[in-house]
Amino acid sequence: FSIAAKINPYSPYVYLGLGDVSLCRYEYSEAAGYFTEALRLSPDIPKAHVRLGSIYIWSRDYKKAEEAFRAAIKLDPEMFGIYAQLGDVLVKQQRYEEAITVYKDALKGDSRLWRPRLSMGDAYLQLNQPDKALVEYQAVLDRDSEIEEAYVRIGNLQAQQSNLADAETAFEKAIAINSKSHMAHYGLGNVYTEQERTDQALEQYEYVIKLKPDMALAHY
Repeated sequence: FSIAAKINPYSPYVYLGLGDVSLCRYEYSEAAGYFTEALRLSPDIPKAHVRLGSIYIWSRDYKKAEEAFRAAIKLDPEMFGIYAQLGDVLVKQQRYEEAITVYKDALKGDSRLWRPRLSMGDAYLQLNQPDKALVEYQAVLDRDSEIEEAYVRIGNLQAQQSNLADAETAFEKAIAINSKSHMAHYGLGNVYTEQERTDQALEQYEYVIKLKPDMALAHY
C-alpha cells in the first residue's frame, strides 16, 4: 500500500488500505490519518466513515463517532449493522430513547440481527423499564436459543427483581451454552448467596476467579 500511495497518491482506496493495515497493528492515530485522507480525496466512502467511527469509540470521542456513523448511514442506508454501532454510541452519551429508535431501525432493516435487540433491552433498563427489557431479551432467545448473553441478562434482571428461581434457571442455561461464562457463574453465585447456599456460592466465586483473576467483585 505504501508503494501504491507513492505511485497513485490520489487514490482514496490506497489510503483506506493503509488505514486498515494500521488498525491491524493497533496504530490508531496513523489509521485515523489515513482514513481522513481517504475521505478528503473522496467523501462518499461509507467504509472510511465507519472505520473512523470505530477509532473515535476507542478514543472515547463519542460525539465524533456518532457523526461518522451517521455519515456512513447517509451514504448507505442499508448498512444495518452500523445502526447498531450508532445506537451504542448514543447509549454512551446516555441518550437512551434515541438509541432505542436507532436499534429499531436496525431491526426493521434486518430482523435477523440479535445484538441490537439485546442492546435495546439494556437501554430500556437504563430508562427503568425492566418489563420492556425482558421482552427484548426473550425475543433474542425466541430467534436463537443459544445466545448466552441473553440468558445472563435475564438472570441479572430476575435477580434484581428477587425472582431467584428464575434467575438461577437463566444462569444455568447460560452456563450450559458456555461453561466458561464468568458473568453467568458470578450471577449464579449471587443467587446462591441470596438463598444462603454459602458453599455453592463460594464454589461459583472461586471458579470466576479462576476464569477471570482480575474480576475483583468475585473476591468479596
